[in-house]
Amino acid sequence: MIKFLLSGVLHLLPDRFIARNGSMALIQALGCDFAGMVDTHQTRSMGLFTVAEVRIGNAFSRIFARDSTRRGGSRSQGIVNARDQPVQRRKVTFLHDLIITRILRGRFPEPTMNLHNLIAILFLFAAVTVNAAEEEEEVPASPWAGKATLGYLATSGNTENSSLNSAFEISYTTGDWQHLFDVSAINSTEDNATTAEAYAAGWKSERQLSEVNFLFGRLNWRKDRFSGYDTQFSQTVGYGRRIIDSEKHSLNGEIGAGARQSDLVDGTNENETILTGALQYTWAISETAEFRQDLLVEAGSQNTYIESVTALSARLIGQLALVASYRIQNNSEVPAGTEKTDTFTALSFEYAF
Repeated sequence: MIKFLLSGVLHLLPDRFIARNGSMALIQALGCDFAGMVDTHQTRSMGLFTVAEVRIGNAFSRIFARDSTRRGGSRSQGIVNARDQPVQRRKVTFLHDLIITRILRGRFPEPTMNLHNLIAILFLFAAVTVNAAEEEEEVPASPWAGKATLGYLATSGNTENSSLNSAFEISYTTGDWQHLFDVSAINSTEDNATTAEAYAAGWKSERQLSEVNFLFGRLNWRKDRFSGYDTQFSQTVGYGRRIIDSEKHSLNGEIGAGARQSDLVDGTNENETILTGALQYTWAISETAEFRQDLLVEAGSQNTYIESVTALSARLIGQLALVASYRIQNNSEVPAGTEKTDTFTALSFEYAF
């Protein structure tokens, strides 16, 4: 009975690969084991069962064999032919003749590792690996995210020009909180003379109130050599709302209040209370293209600062994208002889992580 049960278990996996015409002969082969049940008073050794299993490859080579009479013949005729095949214990084309019979009778042939054995072992290992992979739990997403941007352009000839723009942004999300830090730098020269030089750094923290409402706190530091303001530093807090949040479009709006300290290039400084407003719009044009529009306004009693950033990105490969951007910075009040508006056009590579 032990032999019969073990034979049935070993039939389960290979039986999936046996042609339909061989199923009848296989059933008869399994049934013939009743005649050779183990005497309950007869001692048997099962210690070397694992050693004998390496012969599984020889059985697999028989399983995958196909009777040439199947080609062009009907399926019903093949079943009839299968029933007419003689069933002999020494010629049963399956695992119980090669493994179970020899184990129960105490015969343990020397294992031989041939190509069939190796294929069978690899097949069984792959089946177990696939099942284990399906049961693995999904790895949670990392709370960290960010992107790095770099663009450089140089020309030579009658005039020598070069421009460099770079930026780095990283965010961390935990529970209802999200923190964002970003820095950027722009530098441009013409005939070894600096024509543009600007730096910026910012920190923003958001506290989620619901799926669409949040509170925020923001710190912004800016330095623009040619804007009339040497440095501007603002601190604001306020309320934000996700106005649109769909698969392709998203729009966030923010309003707040705070303070700003400014140092002008003429040596004077300004300290004022400000009101702020911001909009961030994103349009997922396709799976690889995205349009972004950001607008920030800081309005004070002595100066109103407006910044607009328009960007179009197209993913090249993996997380690498090509980004074309246009930035406008405007101060309503500047020292005499200074332009109120600065614009920056850039073409750069962006890597998200």
